[in-house]
Amino acid sequence: MNFKNRLSLFISRIAHPIVLVLVLLAATFFSVHSPLKASLTMAAVTAIGILPLIYWNQSRTKKGIYTNFDVSVRKDRYSMFVVILVLTILVIVYIIASDQPRNVLVGSLVLLQMLVLAFIFNFRWKISLHMAVACYVALAFWQLHTPIAILLCFSTPFIAWSRKQLGRHQNNELVIGGLVGLFSGILLLLLT
Repeated sequence: MNFKNRLSLFISRIAHPIVLVLVLLAATFFSVHSPLKASLTMAAVTAIGILPLIYWNQSRTKKGIYTNFDVSVRKDRYSMFVVILVLTILVIVYIIASDQPRNVLVGSLVLLQMLVLAFIFNFRWKISLHMAVACYVALAFWQLHTPIAILLCFSTPFIAWSRKQLGRHQNNELVIGGLVGLFSGILLLLLT
């Protein structure tokens, strides 16, 4: 593997949607709760929504159903999106049941809306979830920690480059993914 591919794989992994969502969740929970409650909430959301998705993608990849963990084939993404949407709804039920602050619920609902949009667009294009989530998380951080938001905003071209360099997306898929994330992030800022 040449240097460009190694670098793009590194960028792609640290900017993986699961990683970015976990960072956003941790920052959010630790800014609105005591450390103990934030830790318990983070553990619950991870157990309900993140670990099952990781298990799903890894097991489907090991069985050869998916070509890779990122689910790079558009038609394979239908089953992944169904799992993601169900898990996101379960997390939202937990957020409501555990009486989380309004902004946490709103952020989760906007994230769900972004995932539904991505699912709909998937019928025509394999939009970049890396770009959608990176743009959404960058704007979500605007109210939490502006320097991180700025860093993420400046990182998005490198994330796009990494996905293109790895051959996972075409330019239109990267742009549409970024626009879906920006739309959702702006909506979040307007609602919170």
